[in-house]
Amino acid sequence: MGREVLKTAGLTVDDVQFIASATAGRLPGLVAGQIDGVALHPEDVFLARKQKPTLNLLTQLADLMPTTCSTPTVLRLTGSRATARCCAIRLLR
Repeated sequence: MGREVLKTAGLTVDDVQFIASATAGRLPGLVAGQIDGVALHPEDVFLARKQKPTLNLLTQLADLMPTTCSTPTVLRLTGSRATARCCAIRLLR
């Protein structure tokens, strides 16, 4: 997916440096200026713009690759409320 984003700017993997980062470190690194570009979850884009209004959204993967990036899956859970809560928490992580 990263390659597809790079293509929109006429870049290849040789033009950038990929840095391994935990999901929790992406948003703070971007806002602090330690990272120039990052893939974020939609809710993190909102938070990033709130913390640093000068950030620009380059593209959304769902627009770039509509057949690959599926819409959120709705799960019908049977069983206890605790099981449903546990599954929802795991999906959000």
